[in-house]
Amino acid sequence: MFTDTLVLRLLLHGRRATGVSIQRHGREETLFSEREIILAAGAYGSPQILLLSGIGPADELAPLGIPAVVDLPVGTNLQDHPLLPMSYLTDERSLFGAGSPEDVALYQEGRGPLTSNVAEGGVFLSTCGDERVPDCQFEMAPAMYFDEGLSAPVDHAVTMTTTVLKPTSRGSVALRSARPDAKPRISHNFLATDHDRATMIASVRLAMNLFAQPNLSNVRRAPFSVPASDAKADIVAFIEQRTGTNYHPTCTLRNRPRR
Repeated sequence: MFTDTLVLRLLLHGRRATGVSIQRHGREETLFSEREIILAAGAYGSPQILLLSGIGPADELAPLGIPAVVDLPVGTNLQDHPLLPMSYLTDERSLFGAGSPEDVALYQEGRGPLTSNVAEGGVFLSTCGDERVPDCQFEMAPAMYFDEGLSAPVDHAVTMTTTVLKPTSRGSVALRSARPDAKPRISHNFLATDHDRATMIASVRLAMNLFAQPNLSNVRRAPFSVPASDAKADIVAFIEQRTGTNYHPTCTLRNRPRR
């Protein structure tokens, strides 16, 4: 097993992969396969490696100077779950600041905030009236969550996230350049279809209704990241500003030839 290694491309003999070109310790090396090569670099990395190897849409590879060995729709059909968090500040203790010596002692007893899995509550719901087929998922967390989880919480808060379970929007993973060390161009294309937009709008209305129930409204101190009102325009504006990824990318290695 190699660490600190960059895969440059697959080595092909005709349409068969026979090895891998890598960069390690500043030098390019070649590894040959005795049996098979398993490409498992994820929904973003796997298509990038195939595209660098000349396996992908010929019309996209040509401008980068990469000869197309196999013309396949690699990198298309990207699917992911769009996630939208809504948060209220609260005077109840949340996971903000958890980790004190007292919390650690409670954890040793199987109690306290450090035993939380963060998303402590969840429910699957249907916005279209078909109770047999949910199309959105809610998760509740005693924590502040915003900026796709990249920013640290600043106060005690309660958060509810809603996710479109069966998105019909499709995105793509493409090369920025022929350099293997360049990050790929990732376009999720979230909420591009009427179906996905309608589902998200309806799910936000459901979430706002849940937040209005006594058990939750009684612990709300002030809004932190929620729509300005239940008017459709305010909900749409909030969705456009705050929707992010649920980090479930998939389906970028379609093997059907382009027609």
